[in-house]
Amino acid sequence: MLFDKSVFAANLRAERARRDMSQSELADATGINLATISQYEDGAYVPGGDKICSLASALDVTPNDLIGWSV
Repeated sequence: MLFDKSVFAANLRAERARRDMSQSELADATGINLATISQYEDGAYVPGGDKICSLASALDVTPNDLIGWSV
């Protein structure tokens, strides 16, 4: 399976919106810079595995949910 940054970006935005969480709140919950969160959601930057795990944990989903991979 290939990583598709546009799928990841869309899933990240959707999960954050589903929880009515701002980018700033997600940044605070993960320790990831607000500008970086914005770049992830714009598809301009690809996070490393550690960041994907932090985002997934803060959003109470699996990393696969964010990446768009089904197992």
